Amino acid sequence: MRENIGMLDDLPSHRWETVALLVECQRKPNRRTSDKFIHRGFNFLKRYSTATALSKLDVRRDYPDLYWAYGIYDNPNSERWIIEAGLLTDISTQALAKYVGKPLMVIQTYEKMFYDVRSRLDSRGYMLNRIMMPAFDRGVHARDFDLLYKILAYCMGWKTFTEFIDSRPLADETRAQLSGSFQDRMLKLGWMAAHRLEINNYNAIEVIDKCIRLREVESQQNLGGAGRDEVMGLLGGLLDRCVTTMLPTREVLQLDEPRVTGRNVLKYGEKIPIAVPEPSTGEAYDGEVEQG
Repeated sequence: MRENIGMLDDLPSHRWETVALLVECQRKPNRRTSDKFIHRGFNFLKRYSTATALSKLDVRRDYPDLYWAYGIYDNPNSERWIIEAGLLTDISTQALAKYVGKPLMVIQTYEKMFYDVRSRLDSRGYMLNRIMMPAFDRGVHARDFDLLYKILAYCMGWKTFTEFIDSRPLADETRAQLSGSFQDRMLKLGWMAAHRLEINNYNAIEVIDKCIRLREVESQQNLGGAGRDEVMGLLGGLLDRCVTTMLPTREVLQLDEPRVTGRNVLKYGEKIPIAVPEPSTGEAYDGEVEQG
């Protein structure tokens, strides 16, 4: 039994999910419903699910558009992902059918039965949340053709999408669009990383250094020489006033331990002075032990 029945209407495949649910529960569609696609889909799936390999030829004869549309939907190696990506753009169904080499009626039936989404293309919140957001949450894998294709098509258009999946060189306009999208994505990821960063003794200096470098780049773009020097002076003073355990100074820690100051530092092979009690008197004995 399928869960979240109340959410079926929000799915692009809401008609097919309803048909599959009715067949699974052995229930006929309500006669009062005005959706002829559900009635026709129910009759098709009921016959198809019980047909033998030979009798499926009769199903194909009686429902040619549904038969081939379902074949596309059920086969992940078909043109399914390209068709669904195209339905997220303003390309006509005629041009889409020609691009994938399918009869127009098959593409029209596929849209109505399996991917009815064009009426919501202007509802960007729905599209981003239901279609795109899963890919952004987990990251787009190179072989995740479903979501990768849909993101490219919906966010950048049919032309950019088809050039992206093609092996031919990118047009200048497409190249600029992809480059801008890449920079915007890096900016968003950087913003999220900056707001998740916790400053501690291990990364404080690196963060300050990055801030200085960022300000340096900005100042070189927007300020003249005098203004740039002033900004760098202010940031340098900020860094000098930062006291952390990563940069100990003599004012903070008195480092007069011999290994640090360099006084009385032994070299390899020299004798190590030791003090041990005499066995008979218990008094300390100063002696030397050779290293190594």
